[in-house]
Amino acid sequence: MNGERTSPESDRKTAILIAGMHRSGTSALTRTLGHLGATLPRTLLPPGPGNESGHWESQAIISLNDQLLQAFGSHWADWRAIDKSQRPTPEMKAFHQRAMEVLLEEFGDLGLWVIKDPRLCRLLPFWTDALQQVGIASAMVVPVRNPVDVAGSLSDRDGFRTGLGHLLWLRHVLDAEADSRNFPRVFVSFNALLDNWQLAAERISAGIGLVWPQPLKAASLQISDFLQPEHRHHNLPDDALLNSDVATWITNTFEILDRWTRDDFQDQDHSHLDQTRAAFDSASTLFGPVLAENTTQIAELEDTIADQERKIAIRDQKITERDLQVAERDQRVADRDQFIDAMSRSVSWRTTTPLRWIGDRFKRSK
Repeated sequence: MNGERTSPESDRKTAILIAGMHRSGTSALTRTLGHLGATLPRTLLPPGPGNESGHWESQAIISLNDQLLQAFGSHWADWRAIDKSQRPTPEMKAFHQRAMEVLLEEFGDLGLWVIKDPRLCRLLPFWTDALQQVGIASAMVVPVRNPVDVAGSLSDRDGFRTGLGHLLWLRHVLDAEADSRNFPRVFVSFNALLDNWQLAAERISAGIGLVWPQPLKAASLQISDFLQPEHRHHNLPDDALLNSDVATWITNTFEILDRWTRDDFQDQDHSHLDQTRAAFDSASTLFGPVLAENTTQIAELEDTIADQERKIAIRDQKITERDLQVAERDQRVADRDQFIDAMSRSVSWRTTTPLRWIGDRFKRSK
């Protein structure tokens, strides 16, 4: 059952793998563990839209994960199951060798590691093998967030449709859960982390059998300053999912994982998750290629529409600039006419009319 909490071997170094879906609080959780003394990678991905305070993940690991997914005919936003048996052994050996090199380059001989990349959810066996080969024990922390909120956040950041966000959430959490069963692990609610990070840190420490290098009290100020309300861009109540039109697979999976964040485990949970994953894998094999083709066509159409909209925007901008120029010219003409009219009506203009008349006559006589 998920409640098993075996600890990493005490005489081995440990890497905490943050195996959470995109937009599930993985960055906030990773930075929190960093403040508690876990070692972050050397080549951090720079902050970006949606993660202005930082991603806290290794650029080198992200790059290798993207290459690995591509070798399996997949990518980071693909919800289909990966058939890891299709790659030739020599190629996988090269990937494993590169993974060991990256791990040592990013973390060296430093103490407790924390490795975060949402792609880990789909590639956990690859990385646990690589860690074992460099003498590092693995432990998992799995952030859990309402898939409705995840889909909303993906829509804001990447423009993804809600349905795609739900499918990506289901793929990531099911794969992460299945491939982490044989390791010390803890499931942590993203909302609970923001509401009470101390309790979340204590649950993680107890769940994976580790003592934080930095005491909670010593790290309290830094973590409290870092975990601000703006980290939570979407926050529907968890029971809102049960009242939505989200598929039963997603609703049931979230109900189980959400209970696990409160240490509420039931004997049939693994069986239910296995059945859901098997059915989802079959569906992705059957419908995935067609949906992927349609998604590609839609993306191409959206690119065409976006290009046309950019051209229209440029044209409208030129029209606006021309209208402004015409308006400025008309205003100058109106100002000139108003000045002439004011001058012609002034007392001095009227009193000097005879002098101007004489001057005109004199010019004509000459």
